[in-house]
Amino acid sequence: MKTSILSVSVRGAKLGQEIKEKLLSSSEEIVCYEKEGRESGGEAITFAKMGSLMEEIFQTSDRILCIMATGIVVRTIAPFIVHKSADPAVVVMDERANFAISLLSGHLGGANEWTEELAKLAGATSVITTATDVNSIPAPDVLARKLALTVDSFDALVSTNAALVNGEKVYYYL
Repeated sequence: MKTSILSVSVRGAKLGQEIKEKLLSSSEEIVCYEKEGRESGGEAITFAKMGSLMEEIFQTSDRILCIMATGIVVRTIAPFIVHKSADPAVVVMDERANFAISLLSGHLGGANEWTEELAKLAGATSVITTATDVNSIPAPDVLARKLALTVDSFDALVSTNAALVNGEKVYYYL
């Protein structure tokens, strides 16, 4: 699993390095990307423009943490979003670690769970807006990911999640 941590400010870069150190206990590859002139002093790949870098990161990373404004991230990743079944988990955190926001691929990519983990590591408040999660309802796509299963119909998935959130009974067949 590859995790990319991007920052655009010195404070954000230092936070990214701290988070990287806390995540290193796992067997994943973690790479920090820091804006030129705003580096942390730690091991990182520097970049001049995030837009040209994002396409590669989006295609090669399983998880992306962006320590910057949500608007910057939305505008930067928009051209590369394909589908919930293919997109990496994207989490946004402010440089003071006030909030960790699950932005993309919350269920299948695991961004919602990762947001909770990052929030605990950094002392942030997690922000998750997925209806099943905020209502403490196990989502079928999360179950599928955890059991290494595939979702046959994403149209049916949307209907199923809506039914669950609205209190309807749903049967699973495995």
